[in-house]
Amino acid sequence: MSREKTIFSRALLYEQEDVQYSPDWELDLRANCTVWACSWMIEGMQHPITTRVKINVISKAKSNTFEPVSCLIEQYREGYWNIFDEVFLTQTTYKDSDSLKNESLYRMESFLMGIPLTSVKEKYGILEEKKEEEVEEVDDGKNIISFSPRNKS
Repeated sequence: MSREKTIFSRALLYEQEDVQYSPDWELDLRANCTVWACSWMIEGMQHPITTRVKINVISKAKSNTFEPVSCLIEQYREGYWNIFDEVFLTQTTYKDSDSLKNESLYRMESFLMGIPLTSVKEKYGILEEKKEEEVEEVDDGKNIISFSPRNKS
């Protein structure tokens, strides 16, 4: 069984950071922006495809722990930065800005290469812990609503 050879590479072009007061949030927010050059090829291609990716992480500036507010992924196309995706922050707790940026890069590679996100993370040695489903205790059926079809009379 032959496996299709693919190549994906990325390089950090530059990073910038700023802290500004936000009247909407009524506190200082830290903006961290990294711009990446990405290129990829799949078997049979003569030349790589390239693009630029920007990851914008906004977090609370004066906090003892990393508290992200938003994370947008943008792709440079046709002369403009276009929003590509957003990392939703309620699903996972990110320990720092780098872990959130890495998640964004994994998602971008997943999309550009057309492979599942789990495969990309496995490539980089990231193993996701499976969360056990939370089982809600039932209160002897006292607070359960059941639905059944009406009897036609």
